Order: sequence, then C-alpha cells, then structure tokens
Amino acid sequence: MSALKRAKEANEYAKRLLAQHLDAADAYIAPGIANYIIGSQSAGTRFTLWFGGIHGDKKLGMEQIAKTAENGLYLKPFAKIVIALPNAVKNRTPRPKVVARVDRAVSR
Repeated sequence: MSALKRAKEANEYAKRLLAQHLDAADAYIAPGIANYIIGSQSAGTRFTLWFGGIHGDKKLGMEQIAKTAENGLYLKPFAKIVIALPNAVKNRTPRPKVVARVDRAVSR
C-alpha cells in the first residue's frame, strides 16, 4: 500500500507541474507507468483499487509514456525502454503506432 500511496503522490506532483508547464513532457512518465501497471491488473484487483480511489488505464498509460519518449528532456531514454518492455516480456510483435512514435523520437 505504501507504493500505491507514493504513486498517487507522484501523480499529483505531475498534474501540478503540467498545469503550470504544458511542455514538461518528462512529467508524463510517472502517471503513465502508474496507469499502465494498474490497468494491467486483473479485473478484481482493479475493482478493489477503485474503492481506494486508485484508477488506471493501460492504453492511456502507454500514451503518456509515449509523450515522454517523443518529447522528454531527461527521461526520454527511460521512456523508450519502458515502451519496449511489455513487447519483450510477452515476446510479441510491437504495436505499430507505439513503435512508429519511438522511431520518430529516436530519429530526432
């Protein structure tokens, strides 16, 4: 539960930063990872977390991480690794849209 509390704190800090600086793409990494991990849990676990005010969306999480992978200043390489991990773990073909975003980010 301590980790979930820290994730909520990180999300709040990210929201406050993005409210003042929309161009701070590195701030999307914390809520993106939290959304992805929570959204990847079983339906029963997500339902239990929902009662505690903790919500997650796997697709939204990947989109937020992709924003950091495209435009991040400090966390761009880390975000690219995070995007690649689910595909490597499941040993499947990477998602075309995400891979295209990473390729564009790498070529800049």
